[in-house]
Amino acid sequence: MKTTHVHSLLALALATGCGGDSPSGPAPGDSSSTGADPTTTSATVDPTVDPTVDPTGDPSTTDPMTSADVTTDAVDSSTGPSGSPCEDTCIAVPEGWNGPVAVQQTASADVAPVCPGAYPTIAGEWFTDLLAMDLGCVCGCTPADVECDTHIALSTYDNANCLAPDFTYSITQTCNSGPAGQVGWWRAAAPAVVGGSCTADTETVPTPAVFESRWTVCGEAVPGEGACENGGVCAPSPEGFEDRLCIWADGDQPCPEGPLSVREVVYSSIDDQRACADCTCGDLAGTCGGTYRVWGLDSCPMGGIQDQLTVEVGDCYQYDPQSAMLIEDLTPNANVGCPASDGMPIGEALPAGPVTVCCSGE
Repeated sequence: MKTTHVHSLLALALATGCGGDSPSGPAPGDSSSTGADPTTTSATVDPTVDPTVDPTGDPSTTDPMTSADVTTDAVDSSTGPSGSPCEDTCIAVPEGWNGPVAVQQTASADVAPVCPGAYPTIAGEWFTDLLAMDLGCVCGCTPADVECDTHIALSTYDNANCLAPDFTYSITQTCNSGPAGQVGWWRAAAPAVVGGSCTADTETVPTPAVFESRWTVCGEAVPGEGACENGGVCAPSPEGFEDRLCIWADGDQPCPEGPLSVREVVYSSIDDQRACADCTCGDLAGTCGGTYRVWGLDSCPMGGIQDQLTVEVGDCYQYDPQSAMLIEDLTPNANVGCPASDGMPIGEALPAGPVTVCCSGE
């Protein structure tokens, strides 16, 4: 190097300029005293002098510093500011999804769980396992505008069961002379209704549709220590909740690719479209009833003490009437009505407001 050359020249110049005045022995400090060639001077390096710096000040003589002389620590994206990686679970939340969240499934009838400390905020409370039984449907028919006839048929029978009539007489609200006065068993059968209709009634027996399972989803995770690659969240363990972490998004959709692939579609409400079909009624049927009077005389005397008998339509009795008369309008009996159709439930209850939850394996 140039430093060594300069020192050699200086030594040689000193030796040449002082040679006539020096004693016969080697001068102190002369390199010849070491047995070296007197024409060769070894370089003496000053430890305080940087050997890479030219003492002449010529920058062209300075050795450049190479990249190998510089050490730079690379930033590891998998470590935090302190250089420590995430010691919990790294969750990369895809665009359009929310999380990470902790989940806990319980029975809807139970008290909802409280969010764990690391996931302090309710992100949603959703439901699954819809139970919707058919509605109870009861049909009925209410008679309306029922009409009864204005006469009865009074018959005589040969025995007390009044099953097969021998003679029949038409009895109205005027005095009817006759029957003939023979002693026997008598009965006026209840006449059928002659007019009217029925109004159909539909009664619905409520059977509420309910979700049997509740999903409590908690978010706003408090990040764990350390950092994750690719900008993921260092998600702590959801203590007290299910031992898995999830993300969620509105709608019914597939889970994104990756470890969060356990899919569950949960719901916020019920679209209950259950109902009962309209009931229908068959033909009106039934009988009318009332009272009539028979006398042992043929003039239907209404005053004084007379031999007379007041009878309910339909009763079987023993007498020997010579006149008879209805004494009031006939009215519908309790058996008047229309046959109703069977109750028919229709429609169904469906879960509504879907939300997709994608979780890691348990």
